[in-house]
Amino acid sequence: MGTAFEQAWMLLKSAFLPTDPQQQLGSGMFRTVYGQQGNPDVTKFGYGGLADMATLNALAQMYPELFVGEQPAYLDYPQGGLPDWVMRRPTGEPIADTRELGTEVGMPFPSVQQLGTPIERPAGFTAQQYRQRISKPLLTQQGGIYDRYPITEQLQMWDIKPENFIGVRGGILDAQALGSPQVGQAKLADPMFLAPEYQYGKIKDVELDPTTVESFARNLVPIEQFARPWEQMSERFGTPSQQDRFEDMLMTEEERMQLIRDRLGL
Repeated sequence: MGTAFEQAWMLLKSAFLPTDPQQQLGSGMFRTVYGQQGNPDVTKFGYGGLADMATLNALAQMYPELFVGEQPAYLDYPQGGLPDWVMRRPTGEPIADTRELGTEVGMPFPSVQQLGTPIERPAGFTAQQYRQRISKPLLTQQGGIYDRYPITEQLQMWDIKPENFIGVRGGILDAQALGSPQVGQAKLADPMFLAPEYQYGKIKDVELDPTTVESFARNLVPIEQFARPWEQMSERFGTPSQQDRFEDMLMTEEERMQLIRDRLGL
């Protein structure tokens, strides 16, 4: 990309730096999420996940009623790096691999996504109960997501726990059916792909309309291009060991992306 275009592209995907731990909207095993008053997007901080993120983005272009896209973003790190609390839960507990992500081994990278209402797990449900009673039927029952969007089954989509949905207008899913106490619509914001067999049974091939595969291929951004904002950050703010970690991660994500493409014969 040319310099002017590259700078404009990076600004378009710019994230914000949280200034207060109270801005945290949620946290997962590997990422934290922050909101900013008046900002229609959230900023997430984590490491990796590019192949699944790029797959989600392609599907969001094809099926905006079901998915919310997410993009890697560029952020000018303050001198000395991110505040320590950015990669911690409200309890103060560090997210998984924080010792690696926030030290000389690696660095957290930001991504941006549309702001939505968090979906909470219904009271009395364990993670396993939610998976069996809500997640699995939502995917696999007749008229479910796999049935209505066959490409999601071929891509072995999974990990659709409550925190991976958001309440947002225009969604095809019923937020209350997912566990939200509020009436409204919801979309998938953070699914994973290439599900392990133990999750939903034996992996099978689904016959897809060639035009569906072609549409996915058109909307899929190559990992090298998709990762450009993070590459810029690694080059400008990373130590040599952090840059090495980024290159290793990028290679791993390229390999995972090829596995995803292989599922569609691309």
